[in-house]
Order: sequence, then structure tokens, then C-alpha cells
Amino acid sequence: MSLLVDVLSAIPNPAPTAPPGVEKAVGLVFGYGKWIAYAVCGLAAIVAGARCAIEVRQHGGSGDAARQLLFALVGAGVVSGAVAIVSAAVS
Repeated sequence: MSLLVDVLSAIPNPAPTAPPGVEKAVGLVFGYGKWIAYAVCGLAAIVAGARCAIEVRQHGGSGDAARQLLFALVGAGVVSGAVAIVSAAVS
């Protein structure tokens, strides 16, 4: 068993590096993706908030629009967390 551990510990583990010229393109794609995701989350929150206001005005309130607003805010949190994780992993 110790022979297996010795062999496995002798295998080099180089740090990952991006191929030349790829970092700028990948950064651009991640930047666009991040911007689009934030825009979609923001738009979803605005639409859900407007639906809450309309439902309260017309029907005295409903949980459906409030649930959509909650999901939009949770989605924004997931996007923010993913951006933080990817940013930490890339840099």
C-alpha cells in the first residue's frame, strides 16, 4: 500500500494555465454572460413587482406574484454567487 502512495505522490500536479490568447476571449464571454444574467434577474424582479401591485389593486392581493418576486430575487442571489465563484476560480 505504501508503494502505491509513493507512486501517486511522485506524479506531478502542475497548476492550470490558459492557452495564449484565450484569457481575453473567455473574460469577454463571461462579462457578457454576467451582464445578461443580471439584466434578466432585474427585469424579472421588476415584472414580478409590477404584478404584485396590479394584483393587490385588482384582487386584494395574491401570493402568486409575491412568489415570483421571491424566485427572481433568489435567482439574482444564485447568479451573484456563481459570478463570485467563477471570478475566484479564474483569478
